[in-house]
Amino acid sequence: MAVRDRDTLFDYAQEWPVRMAVVCRHGVPTHMVMTLCHLVTDVAGAMVMFHDFMGRDPATGQARTPVGIQPAELARRQRTEAERRRSETSLQYWEELVRAIPTRRFTEPPDKPEPRYWQCWFTSPVMRLALGAAADRTGADTSTVLLAAFGLAMVQVSANNPAVIRLVASNRFRPGFADVVAPMSQFGLCVVDAAGLTFDEVVRRARGRMMSANKHAYYDMYSLAECSAGSPSTGARRSTCPSTSTTAGFSCSYRPKRRPRRR
Repeated sequence: MAVRDRDTLFDYAQEWPVRMAVVCRHGVPTHMVMTLCHLVTDVAGAMVMFHDFMGRDPATGQARTPVGIQPAELARRQRTEAERRRSETSLQYWEELVRAIPTRRFTEPPDKPEPRYWQCWFTSPVMRLALGAAADRTGADTSTVLLAAFGLAMVQVSANNPAVIRLVASNRFRPGFADVVAPMSQFGLCVVDAAGLTFDEVVRRARGRMMSANKHAYYDMYSLAECSAGSPSTGARRSTCPSTSTTAGFSCSYRPKRRPRRR
């Protein structure tokens, strides 16, 4: 049932974007299957909805916790002058970084691999211990340590410094956003200069860059399509979207799916 619902496309115009089913064994419910359209919410929003459903009063069906910001209200807030200014600040952050980054960061391989796209898995039995040790030394959490390791490896393999990485920011640390059932995640741009630094120094630098990337990852996505290395004298923006541009080297993304361990 889960595979069927996952592999069946949603009818965006006619279908409710949530599919739910209950699996029974000998008449007793054993599993609940929930499939959501990703255009409607992200994983964190889905968990908000799930916990709201499971926490409701079994007799009345009423919610026991306050209702979060609704998508329509969120859209109204985004049109306010204060939110527009916040978006513009984020766009300026992107533009400043984009202008400082070389246009082409990755060269084509001499031999065209087949198939064109590859998936790789790397399993390390010592990774968990090493992340914890580095976190204890530097005072960073393990997600920051892993980001630093990823960035440093990318610099070494590609011979391109700094590391330019797109992060997926949840944006749920912002006031009132924790319980929103909507797609809140957006890309943040993280640039880490690793030249001449030890690994621990890269970790400390990555921590600040990661915070800046998350801070400036809430913006008008249509306006971001105009943010690129425009004219330094006029501040004009070209219609090139750095969130998807491969020629500018923005195709490298980092998205850990694990809970960070703090010190």
